Amino acid sequence: MAVIRSGKVLNITSTDGARIQPPGLKERGISFIKDLNKGGRLSSAAIRLFGNLATRNVVELDRKQMEVYLGGGVIEDLRGGGDYVIVKYKGWAVGGGILSKRGLIPMVPKAVKSVKHY
Repeated sequence: MAVIRSGKVLNITSTDGARIQPPGLKERGISFIKDLNKGGRLSSAAIRLFGNLATRNVVELDRKQMEVYLGGGVIEDLRGGGDYVIVKYKGWAVGGGILSKRGLIPMVPKAVKSVKHY
């Protein structure tokens, strides 16, 4: 594995991907750490890959809370002082969020969110 800086983001890629630079290709690998100028936070993809290893700043949601979270709603039962957390469901890391005074604010890409629950 190799890490490549791309502006305010660190991407992770294979060692082969780090050596080549195809013309016109903007990004190599997947986004791993974002907002470097603010101290950094794991990207949603990195959380889904490595979030199960986290032991701190983790919030476990029940089914009802998960439906609200994936629907983009604020979970008012869970509050904090602006901490960025890893969100899990049944022990599996699904994304990130911010524990605000209002509640848990989801930080999930639109492509991952769901509005239908089966």
